[in-house]
Amino acid sequence: MTNAVIYARYSSEKQTEQSIEGQLHKCYEYAKANDLVITNTYIDRAMTGTNDKRTAFQQMLSDSEKKTSWEVVLVYAIDRFGRNSIEIAVNKQRLKKNGKILISATQRTSENIDGNYLIVNDDLAIRASGKTPKEAAENIKEQFMFLANEIVYKSKYAALSERERKKFNIIQSICDII
Repeated sequence: MTNAVIYARYSSEKQTEQSIEGQLHKCYEYAKANDLVITNTYIDRAMTGTNDKRTAFQQMLSDSEKKTSWEVVLVYAIDRFGRNSIEIAVNKQRLKKNGKILISATQRTSENIDGNYLIVNDDLAIRASGKTPKEAAENIKEQFMFLANEIVYKSKYAALSERERKKFNIIQSICDII
């Protein structure tokens, strides 16, 4: 069994404690199914995820630098860890440097316990996993092709927006590489 902590957050005062309860419930279910022992929880209430200036979050990062009995930070979803992709990467690297990994109870991450690989493109909100990097790449290529075909079909009936043209160019470039 592996020791883990849970980090949970909700972002506005319009949300309630039920948001935290739901996140914790899902994380505990995931932990039980994957032989994780939860040793602590870090919770930020009514705190934005657009930056990492959150009390419990900073405490968790600080604790990760100490000799701790946990190896895993479990979150309900990656957006609970943060919404700024650069800060997510920096803080995830900080955890990794301290011998810890970040996993999500509801989303695949590059460090998932089950050994699946993950490819992510935040610009297009596409995530594809597979048992091998090649399988994940094939999966994401299929998703990109589907999006490209959708945009091409739409362009027959209406002019594409600047954002849609940009998406299409990104998709074409990535599919050429894959």
